[in-house]
Amino acid sequence: MRGTDKDYYEILGVPRNATIDEIKAAYRRLAKKYHPDVAENKEEAERIFREINEAYQVLSDPEKRRLYDMYGKSAFTNNYQTSSSGSHSYGYSWDPFGDVFSDAFSEMLFDFIESVFSSSFTGSRSRKAYTPDFSYMTKEDIFQYLKSKLPPIHGEPINLKVKVTLEEVLSGTKKKLTYKRKVRCPVCGGVGFSPDAIEICPTCKGRGVITTRKVTPFGTIVTESRCPECGGSGVTLKSLCPRCKGQRFIDEKEEIEVEIPPGVKDGDLIEIPGKGDEGALGGEDGSLLVRVEYEPHPIFKVRWPNLVLDLTISYPEAVLGTSLEVPTIDGGYVTVKIPPRTHHGDEIRIPEKGLPKGKNQRARGDLIIKVQIDIPDKLSQDQRKLLEKMRELFLPKRRHPAIKTQGNRSKKGFFNWLRRS
Repeated sequence: MRGTDKDYYEILGVPRNATIDEIKAAYRRLAKKYHPDVAENKEEAERIFREINEAYQVLSDPEKRRLYDMYGKSAFTNNYQTSSSGSHSYGYSWDPFGDVFSDAFSEMLFDFIESVFSSSFTGSRSRKAYTPDFSYMTKEDIFQYLKSKLPPIHGEPINLKVKVTLEEVLSGTKKKLTYKRKVRCPVCGGVGFSPDAIEICPTCKGRGVITTRKVTPFGTIVTESRCPECGGSGVTLKSLCPRCKGQRFIDEKEEIEVEIPPGVKDGDLIEIPGKGDEGALGGEDGSLLVRVEYEPHPIFKVRWPNLVLDLTISYPEAVLGTSLEVPTIDGGYVTVKIPPRTHHGDEIRIPEKGLPKGKNQRARGDLIIKVQIDIPDKLSQDQRKLLEKMRELFLPKRRHPAIKTQGNRSKKGFFNWLRRS
């Protein structure tokens, strides 16, 4: 193995008890920073990049790391020969975790490589068949293989609100809605990259692993470990999809006409399948969820499926009774008979003049007339005299005899009452 005088833990910037996840994270961070294709000083970056790869190749392999911790770099001198197809190249290719990727897509690709191509090459265990040998495949074949291994993405639902009037609830209506949704990128089909972006890893030549041979007095020990350059995938990506920048989806303006059925309730949810965010890689499209909200009405209140109308009448009308015409939600009028001796808060029902109880418009709730007796704020002199006369004439007969009008109770009677108590 080509050597460097620096400590491998120091190169990656991790402690000697670092976990494999911490080592991987450090490698990805440094590889992005010092990749020769993105660094300004390419010669210096190439030297550091080789040191990073060399350190990661040892510390990411449990057996090599054990030997390094015990004997240092002397464990690998003279006896190791690393090869992928005869010899090991310390050149570089485009790092799949390079700056060209957004953070989200970088994590996606890393997780994809981890789940599909395995991260468990330890000791002398032979290479498992997690990936075919890409060296004999076309870019289109590799693209289709990688695409088939990516998990499906299901589209998310989209929530919208629509306001309707009570008149629209009565007969039903249609509403045009405009919103944004995520759709599959038309260029890459929701994959994030194209076949042209795929390159065979120059380090492992598309195999995903590198072979290490150790000559001992008892023979040659051959071990295989995951390629540190491509993460075991056998391929690298040189660019993202130019349209979606690796995000797989693009925003698109959508216009749709939603049918609001008669009798819909305030807060009801109307689901339109397939009109939410699109899925990708075989995932289902999300639904559009439209929540109905009633607009406040200037006359009617809702007590579903009934409508409530506050009707203000005078005191004489409440006592004597009357007949009045009131509006209905249909746009017409109906006669309401106020019976004599009507009290404040009494309710009078007019059948079948409320809201539909469902899509069948024939079944409807009632119109409820809620009576409110008006108490005038100001009185003319004539009105006051008339009311004072009425007060004398209409003293309540059912009032308890212990209740007296103020000023009519004698002082003697009051003190006598005190003495009795």
